[in-house]
Amino acid sequence: MSQSGECERAVATWESVLADSERVLGADHPDTLLVRGNLAAGLLERSETGEAGGAADRERAVALWESVIGDARRVLGDDHPDTLLARSNLARAHRSVEATESVLADCVRVLGPGHPRTLTPPRPGKGPPGCGRPARGDHRVRAGGARQHAGAGRRPPAHVEHAG
Repeated sequence: MSQSGECERAVATWESVLADSERVLGADHPDTLLVRGNLAAGLLERSETGEAGGAADRERAVALWESVIGDARRVLGDDHPDTLLARSNLARAHRSVEATESVLADCVRVLGPGHPRTLTPPRPGKGPPGCGRPARGDHRVRAGGARQHAGAGRRPPAHVEHAG
């Protein structure tokens, strides 16, 4: 399957997951904010494949990340790692060196110079699973298929079983 076909499936999946997350957890839940950001990343990736609607996908991705940043600042705070991640992704979408340098400085200040987000600044093509990329290390699967949230300093959502 072409990368654009994978992006189509990934975007459709993230849209479905977002609808479920908003219904079950609520629009302001931290996991819903992450899902919204992942949808934005999928839209940005799809916009870069040359498919029809590329500019509209990019605009929608930017709008989603702007809403995630606003909500994350309100719910989690300016210095929360998820807020910083959304800011980093928005800087990538805008291809803004100034915004990237600003969020990188904040990541160093908040997370420290050795943190993975500090060592790996935003790059094009780094988005959520789908669109030709394997899943990132945000979750790991244990025997029996239960997923354990592995985000640093984050509590797992109530529906995630702890590996133990």
